[in-house]
Amino acid sequence: PQEYYTVGRRPFSSSDGAASAAWRSKELIFRNTEQYFYSNAYNVKYNFDTYLATIIDELNVLATDITVIKNVNGFNRAITSGDWSSYSALQNDLYKTARKIPGLIGMEISGLNSGIVYNTRPLTTGLVETSQFLKTIIHAEERVHTFGYVELESRPYINNKGRYAVVIGMQIKSNVDGRVVGAIILAISADYLLQALYPPEDITDSQLAIFDPAGKIIAATAPEIIPDLESKHLEEKGTFFELIDLHRSKYLVSQLYTEPLDWRIVLLTDYKRISAPLLAQYYRALVVTVLLLVILLMSVVLITHSINRPIHQLIRAMEMMGREHYFPSVRVTGADELTYLGNAFNTMSKKIQQLIKEIETVNAKKRSAELMALQSQINPHLLYNTLDSINWMASMNGNEDISKMIVALSDFYRLTLNKGQGSHPLKNELKQIESYLKLQQLNFHNRIHYAINAQEEFSIAGCRPSFCSRLWKTR
Repeated sequence: PQEYYTVGRRPFSSSDGAASAAWRSKELIFRNTEQYFYSNAYNVKYNFDTYLATIIDELNVLATDITVIKNVNGFNRAITSGDWSSYSALQNDLYKTARKIPGLIGMEISGLNSGIVYNTRPLTTGLVETSQFLKTIIHAEERVHTFGYVELESRPYINNKGRYAVVIGMQIKSNVDGRVVGAIILAISADYLLQALYPPEDITDSQLAIFDPAGKIIAATAPEIIPDLESKHLEEKGTFFELIDLHRSKYLVSQLYTEPLDWRIVLLTDYKRISAPLLAQYYRALVVTVLLLVILLMSVVLITHSINRPIHQLIRAMEMMGREHYFPSVRVTGADELTYLGNAFNTMSKKIQQLIKEIETVNAKKRSAELMALQSQINPHLLYNTLDSINWMASMNGNEDISKMIVALSDFYRLTLNKGQGSHPLKNELKQIESYLKLQQLNFHNRIHYAINAQEEFSIAGCRPSFCSRLWKTR
């Protein structure tokens, strides 16, 4: 494959980030576009190579046919010999060859002095000395010569003025000594070259220009750009494919050469016309991609939140469960694994709450039983009898202070034990307090003075034994 030159390229490095990635995507689009047009340029070249090879092959068959060469030599001698029999044979050979060449306007066989026969219409003046076509081809160094897109020559009574065609000529040489004995001239329709070999539907928004080896224009789809194209001297570059400023615009230009005849094929594509739709498609694809990424990101966030939210609720509920007998429950919805965990946690929380209440009830009953057992261990009768005996002996001996102390102590313990009852009236509790204060007063030799103020209506209220005493002691 031929070397082809890229346009508008920019080096890419991984450090460029998202902007470079976007540029690289755009470059890939344009690179594929260039390759597409470059491939089409070779397809056009292939069409021309095939067509021109067919023409050259048919001309070679006709020009190297021994009978044709003999008849042309016979026609060259007919002026002196008067034998014109070769004319009809050449007419038949010319007609057979002309049928095999598509796009043909006319075809003509000439001798060294004048034209012999033609098919469809004459192409030259008929005389070598007055025909530029015949004079050039007979005296040319190369065997095949392209005249380009030129006006056909006229003859007396046949006017070709204003008739243009692509003219090609081939020498007829003697098979004995290789001398030129005549020529074959044919004319091809330029419209056929542009339409049959380069149909517009193959490549949209492209123009075609064909030049012969001398640089003369053969055919062009947009003649107005030919002057600008010729000013670039593209023939000096050989085969290439690049971006060129041309006719106040930028064109992707590919230049290739046909295998036979060495015609120069130039394919021009308006860069803006192809880049604008591609850029529009690129940006549309980019917008769609961004939207899809945003939707994907939002979906990920929502899904993650729907998973994490129940988990965080469970974690907070577990942290709060041990705080001051707080037993929270979590709200669960759905039918997934997290819903199962939430329901299991709620069940566990209720069971723990129930178990704690049961334990508190059991402990309260246990403390009450221990208190009752402790009270039952004390034999109050022995204590009361002993204290009464001490009180009697103190009274007999006239020791009133000891007697008062024994009475206060006896009242204190009698009220404290309360005969094993769980509660007693508030007035008994006040009496217990008064007994305690009397003991303290006797202990500190009347240095303590006290007064008890209690409303009568509250004296019948119930109270746990020693509860009010503890409150009083702490004041």
